[in-house]
Amino acid sequence: MKVHVRTLLVEDSPSDADLIHEGLENSEFGTFQVTHVENLADAKKQLEVRESFDAVLLDLGLPDSQGLDTLSETLKYSEDIPVIVLTGLDDDEVGRQAVSLGADDFLVKGSRGNGHNGLITRSICFTLERHKLRIDSAAEKAKTQHEKQVEQLAGIGIANNEEPQSLSEREPDQLFVFIDQYREILRNLIDETPEFDMRGELEKLAQSMGELKAGPHDVVEIHGTTLKDMAKDCDSQRINLLVEEGHVTSLGLMGMLVSYYRKYA
Repeated sequence: MKVHVRTLLVEDSPSDADLIHEGLENSEFGTFQVTHVENLADAKKQLEVRESFDAVLLDLGLPDSQGLDTLSETLKYSEDIPVIVLTGLDDDEVGRQAVSLGADDFLVKGSRGNGHNGLITRSICFTLERHKLRIDSAAEKAKTQHEKQVEQLAGIGIANNEEPQSLSEREPDQLFVFIDQYREILRNLIDETPEFDMRGELEKLAQSMGELKAGPHDVVEIHGTTLKDMAKDCDSQRINLLVEEGHVTSLGLMGMLVSYYRKYA
């Protein structure tokens, strides 16, 4: 099955860029839509538009950045986009260091030829597949963790002979207060508010919920209601970010509630 890959090529050498273009254009694995920039500043601008690329090919020696610092800066903007580092013929060690710092793979830039052309496209395709498997595995792990925490919370309630009555039935006004607090936490996360203490705010919320003997169904209701309300004013890009950050945040809140009940039950 052939693929269509949107690729950001960050390379300041015209000859190396031509070589890579040649390899991608003649690929037997699929079609590669290439956006080429020559410096880190332009790469950041391109990556700020989420979902624009499936892979990044990154030369570490650029006019405005050198070495592994180039990778570190790129990773801040690429998030879940796989990054393949391009190195010179004598830079295998740098490539390995790049992988240890977060790159998905590295390629040694070589001379023209079908062998090298095929290596570029195979590397991108294999990297994309490995990246997808990692994401799927992480999602499954997060799901399992979430289910386990729900069971733990439910078990604590059962052990204490507590009625499994929701906050919407017992404390509807307080439920809306919790929803407002949770919405504010998500908003600050998505807006990347400087010095925002997510853990501290989640701990305060978990403690307040714990004092009212909230259960896993209450976390789900707070999370679902908040996402539904916030999504009304979001574009598709922000909705995707909201869902991602919301999933992680709800897991964190669930875990803190478990810790609260272990401590005070």
